[in-house]
This record gives sequence, C-alpha cells and structure tokens, in this order.
Amino acid sequence: YDKAKNGILKPLRRLSSPIFFSTDENGKRHRGLSRLPKEDDRPLLFVGNHQLWGIDMWMLIPQILEERGIVVRGLGHPVIFKENDGDSFGNGGSVVEGIPGGAFGMFRTFGAVEANPINFYRLMETRQAVLHFP
Repeated sequence: YDKAKNGILKPLRRLSSPIFFSTDENGKRHRGLSRLPKEDDRPLLFVGNHQLWGIDMWMLIPQILEERGIVVRGLGHPVIFKENDGDSFGNGGSVVEGIPGGAFGMFRTFGAVEANPINFYRLMETRQAVLHFP
C-alpha cells in the first residue's frame, strides 16, 4: 500500500486536491467519510463513473481505507485479469516500483476481482465493500 500511495496517490492528490463527503441517515452532508457505515454492518456498494478513465478510483479506495479502515474490492473488466506483458499503455514497466504487472497488476494488488454476476454475489454475500464502474 505504501508503495502505491507514494507512487500514484501523492501526485494525484497534489494535482486534484480531492475533498470527500458522506451523508448521514437524514441526508445531511458531512465533510469526510465518517458517515459511511461500518463494513461489518452490511455489504457496501460504491458506484463510480468512468469519466477520465475512473481516475477517482485511485483516490477513493485509499481514502476509504485510511479514514474508515474499509478495504474496498473493485469489480474489474475481464481484460484486467488476462495475462499481460506490460501495463495498460503497452510497456513492460510497473506503474509503481515493486508492484509487478503495471497498471493491471495494481488492480490485483488491491483485491480487484473480475466483474461478473457470480463474483458480485459472493462479495455481497460475504458482506464486503465493492466498487463498480459500470
């Protein structure tokens, strides 16, 4: 996690200065993610938007982990899980030093699974937090 945090997350945070909000049971917004339910209360589903290649995912997952201690499992496109000789840009280097597989390896490192109905059901059934970008 620290390698990814220093290699990708720090620069993205500097460029975008993200601010996170959560809502309480009455719909009132609060700065920070303190109003997210605890992971053991029930399964959680986060739905993102693919604008800008889902770049917010790279900030959202670590922020939830840091503020709430919740590990969010991504549902990834099947191409991510095929054997790959390089990253998504076709080169063999790693996006973050020490994490093999380039950008595709990052998804696996952070617990992403292939998006399909069975995997989604299993994650919800086991009360996990899931991120999906339809």
